[in-house]
Amino acid sequence: MPQRPNEPSDQPRRARSTGSGRAGGGSESRAEPRTGRSENVSAGGRSDTRGRIQEVALELFAEQGYDSTSLREIADRLGVTKAALYYHFRSKEEIVVATVEDFLADIDDLVAWAEEQPRTTRTRHEVLRRYSDIVRVRFPSMRFFQQNPAGMHKSGLGERFQERMGALHGVLYDGGPPQNRIRALLAVVSMHMAAALSRDSGMPLGAGLGLSVEEANQAALDVAFGLVDAENAENAENAENAGEGQAGRRRGMAT
Repeated sequence: MPQRPNEPSDQPRRARSTGSGRAGGGSESRAEPRTGRSENVSAGGRSDTRGRIQEVALELFAEQGYDSTSLREIADRLGVTKAALYYHFRSKEEIVVATVEDFLADIDDLVAWAEEQPRTTRTRHEVLRRYSDIVRVRFPSMRFFQQNPAGMHKSGLGERFQERMGALHGVLYDGGPPQNRIRALLAVVSMHMAAALSRDSGMPLGAGLGLSVEEANQAALDVAFGLVDAENAENAENAENAGEGQAGRRRGMAT
């Protein structure tokens, strides 16, 4: 069935150059984005060996701190030898970089999809839904970012993450006064909060609220939708006021 005008397309980009978003600065083609709607994202995390190493490393970093965790402890938690771990990662830094690269690639794919869609409220809602899926799956990465800001800054990974946040904000912000820019930023922050609000997050705030992952995600989405809807309403009101002002000036000139 042909797609109706002004509806977001669910078809992913067929190929994309990842540019500076990937290690080495090269380009690659992917048949489909790394993530998208919730049915395309595995809530259980990656099952490949490298992905499992990253998951366990992030667990240990959260439990005892990045500096206090050794490769030996990561290998022991995995039940493998240190030599086997070395086959995939030579250092903790390599694990962190790979983890951040995966997150950045998810955001790159989402922004690339959004840039091909009409600039409508429905598109912005879908961007927020898809980003909610990314944050839910990548919550251990988000927690690491929050717990290790100095390390993220020192490695340059923090700046790259902020660049991606700027790109994501760009597809949500549709112009207008500074208040609209702030609303778009807060909509993204709402998605970050969702990951910490569930009772399964391990965060004190989440334990106190007692929300399930689904309830936390929906609550954050409702807040984010309200923010971008308010942006749209203000833009429409400003356009209407501008039109009335022009009409008034024309009437004044006619008299």
